[in-house]
This record gives sequence, structure tokens and C-alpha cells, in this order.
Amino acid sequence: MEKILGIKADAPANDSDDADLIPIKAPAGGRILQKNVTPGSTISTSTDAFVIGDLSQLWMLASVDAVTLSKLRLTHTATVTLPDVPDATYTGKITNLGQEFDPVTRLMQVRIEIRNPDNRLRPEMLASAEFATGAGIPTVLVSQEAIQQVNGQDVVFVRLAADRFKVQTVQTGENVRGNALLEPSLSPSGRE
Repeated sequence: MEKILGIKADAPANDSDDADLIPIKAPAGGRILQKNVTPGSTISTSTDAFVIGDLSQLWMLASVDAVTLSKLRLTHTATVTLPDVPDATYTGKITNLGQEFDPVTRLMQVRIEIRNPDNRLRPEMLASAEFATGAGIPTVLVSQEAIQQVNGQDVVFVRLAADRFKVQTVQTGENVRGNALLEPSLSPSGRE
């Protein structure tokens, strides 16, 4: 009895209401996610009295179609948002690309590992994921102040050495938060 329950067999009788209570010690730390016992129930050493989980890191299962799946790779990142956690986004990492398409929906489940530093996420919450698939065009942003006018053309000065610069003609695109987007074909390379 001492070994299994952690109480002495010859413990003195108590008149308190707590005399029949037996402490249950968890083998690990975490939060109680599920309770499988009620007062007065009998349990054995093989009974899972509680399910305990560490919520500092969670998994999300996202359903994706075949086209999206073909663009994803392990360790790609995903931006996760939840309607129940307003004004918060979480960055996750793809850790599994699934093994089998659902025959009805034709979708595959992709597992995303998410850190939960603020402890606001809970199991079974509804979430959405956006994936960075790398299909975009590389862009160069330059501070508006770095663009100069020389002979009626937009130019930037590209540093070649500590005391040497090259004038590079550029064609600017749209403005992004106070920076000019340079057109890809005319981006400064930094080489002569």
C-alpha cells in the first residue's frame, strides 16, 4: 500500500473529512487536460486517472490541397491565427507533411509545431494557417532618402569599398512603409 499509494498502512485514523482522500502524484508537470476519475471510483495502477499535457508547445493539423502540398517542405514556416485569440499571430514550423489524402475531401493533414509563450492557446481550438512557400519574386527595398536625382534619373550609390561608391540607375516601384521598391531588373547588384 505504501509503495503504490504513497501512504502508510498504519496511519492513524482521522476524524476529518479528508481521511479517505488519497493523494495522486503526477509523474510529470503540466496542466490537467482530462480527468477520468470521480469521487468514490476505484482505480488501479493501469488506470489513466488524469491526462496531463505541456501546453508550452502545441501541434496544429492543417488541411491542405495537393497544389499547396506540392509547394510545402519540412521546416517551412506558417503564420497561424485564431478567431478566439484576437490580435495575436503565432509562427509555426511544418514538422510533418502527412501520409494519406482524405478520400472525401481530397485534403492532406500537415502538422505545424507552434510555441505557446503567452499560454493563450488550448487544444482543439479552431485556427487558420498561411504558408510562406517561397514562390514570390525577390525584392529590394531602399529608403526614400537613399534615392537621388542625377541628370533627371533616379539613382542610388552602391558601396564597393570603404571609400568607393558606384552610381546605379534604378527604377522605383511602389512605396512600402516609407521605402521604395526597386524593379527587379534594375536592382543594384553591388558589383561592377
